[in-house]
Amino acid sequence: MAILQWQGAAGSEREMQARDELAKSIGPGRLAQLDRLTDPAIHTAVQDLHRLGLPLEAAGWLADFRLEAAAQLQQSWRNPRMTAAQKQEEVGMMRNAFRTELAAQMKLPPETADLLP
Repeated sequence: MAILQWQGAAGSEREMQARDELAKSIGPGRLAQLDRLTDPAIHTAVQDLHRLGLPLEAAGWLADFRLEAAAQLQQSWRNPRMTAAQKQEEVGMMRNAFRTELAAQMKLPPETADLLP
């Protein structure tokens, strides 16, 4: 019942109160799991893994990997101490490293890792 109230209150002034009630009802650990399951990054990872016939259990890892990779790439692009050419070179090397890590983790040929950007 609490989950339905929380879903019904989404986007309204009652959302935080409904979330607190849900936390009391299911506990903070389960609420964290629910948050994870409703994360759009997880949904995207599940869809991509399903499309490629890969194990859906890897969705959490893939979503986290993508977020971390994006953060590292952004950090490089924003580095004021590097020239544009240096940034471009560093980002290219990082992308290759991410592709290699993704392929190894998912047990894919490297060229297939490009299908999971």
